[in-house]
Formats: sequence, C-alpha cells, structure tokens
Amino acid sequence: MPSSYKRRKKIWKSVYLLITVGILYIGYILIKSGYINEKNDINVTKKSLKDNKKFDLKYNIILKDSIFEGVSKNLNAYKIKTERAIKESNNKYKLDIINAIYNVNQDQTLIINAKEGFLDEESSILDLKNDVKLFFDEIIFNTNDARIDLVNKNITGHSPATLLYKNSSITSDSFNTKDENNIIIFKGNVSTIIDLSD
Repeated sequence: MPSSYKRRKKIWKSVYLLITVGILYIGYILIKSGYINEKNDINVTKKSLKDNKKFDLKYNIILKDSIFEGVSKNLNAYKIKTERAIKESNNKYKLDIINAIYNVNQDQTLIINAKEGFLDEESSILDLKNDVKLFFDEIIFNTNDARIDLVNKNITGHSPATLLYKNSSITSDSFNTKDENNIIIFKGNVSTIIDLSD
C-alpha cells in the first residue's frame, strides 16, 4: 500500500506541475500577443501623428468660487463673486451664480445678484442675465438682463424691469442710468405706482 500511495503522490505532483507549466505558458502567450497589439497601436498612432501635424487643442479653464476685483474711475471698489467662472479668452469669463458688491460712492453700496453673466475684464463690462436683482438701500430692482459698465458706472437693460421701493413700484420695458447711477431712465410701457406714505 505504501508504494501505491507514493506512486499516486508522484503522479499528482506531475499533474500539478504540468497544469502550472501550462497555465504559465498560456499566460505568456496572452501577454506576448497583447504586447504585439499594443506595439502595433503605438506605431499606428505615431504614423497618424506624423501625417496630421495640425493639432486642434481646445480646452476650458474653469475657476470655482472666483472673485474679480477692481475700481471705477472715481476709485470706488467693486467685487464680483461667482460660484463658477469659465475663461473663454484672455480676459473674458462666463460666470454662474453671481454675487457682486459695487460701491457707487463711499457711502452707498449696490448689491448685485444674477444666475449667469459674462465679464470682460479688459473693457470692465459685466453683462448679467437670468433673474438679475439689484439692491440699493431700500430699493430692489428686478430685470432679466443688465449691462454694467464698472468703470463709468452706467447700467442699461433691454428687458422688462421692475423697481420696488417699500410700497411703490415702477415697471418698464427697458432702462438705463445716468450721472453715475443717480438718475434712472425707464423706457417703454412705463407704469408707476406711488404710495405717498413711503
């Protein structure tokens, strides 16, 4: 019995050895064939790169929680905060979720909120779109688009606008400001409700 046990043990060892060698050989073949395919892919890529020398590299720089700061011509500061800014060219940015503080003068601050906009730092123009709200002292100004010249302190809008002051209101089709935002001109279908107790 011991001799048959030893014989079986030798046979099983030989079988395990053959299986292990077979698995290693199959693995070697698979790795080698994959390497050849990769080598061919690399050669094809190198060849296609040599044939096509013009590369069209387009990319966007996305800035999260960005702050843009500057001053007007009277040296009054402005600060524009945005959740996301996408740089479109040298000094031009597409903005999402805008919260800005614009000092009209040393004593008065204009707070600006909008869902989206576009800032041209070179010309200091801020274009706002989609639920634009301007807060100035007790005045709330709502519109769908506004263009703010940050240096010259002019604001224009070509969509319907509503100005609310306590219980009074003014609505119009468009608006613009003059005299460093001290005068607001409402244009087209102007409707005014004035509460004299305000």
